[in-house]
Formats: sequence, C-alpha cells, structure tokens
Amino acid sequence: FIVQSSYRLAATPNALQGRISAVFRLLMWGTQPISIGLTGVFLERWGPITTNLLFLIPQLLLALAATVYPTLWRANWPTEEEAPATSVGV
Repeated sequence: FIVQSSYRLAATPNALQGRISAVFRLLMWGTQPISIGLTGVFLERWGPITTNLLFLIPQLLLALAATVYPTLWRANWPTEEEAPATSVGV
C-alpha cells in the first residue's frame, strides 16, 4: 500500500491529488460491502472450500500477472522536472 500510495502521489499533480485519492478510496472501500455480500451468497450456495477457491484463484492470477507484467517493472519514479511542484519549503 505504501509504495503504490507514494508512487501515485509523486506522479499526480498537486491540484488533482484530492480527486485521485477520492476515486482510489471509493474503489477500494466501496467494493468491500459488495464483496462481503458475494461472500455470503457463495458460502451459502457452494460452501467454504469452493468459496475460498473462487476468491483465491483470481488473486493468484492477478499476483502472477503483476509479477510477470514488464511494464510494472519498468515504471519509473517521476524526475524532479516531471514531478508536480509541491508547496513544501515555499
């Protein structure tokens, strides 16, 4: 979480950081009630073992894709010229 937050903040202009953070939080926190509801439905319908596999397999595939996806490994931190101006030290 810390690395992606740091990268997101470094790559986002100051004027847009609030909006980007709000969208990120909406997606991260807003999907939790949906996933909790789906978990209940899956547990009731297919039981705990199948439910765990239904959630485990996509996570493993995403972790594998993130591990082998070359663009993620080549992502560079913004340089001083590219980074948005900050109000620190002004």
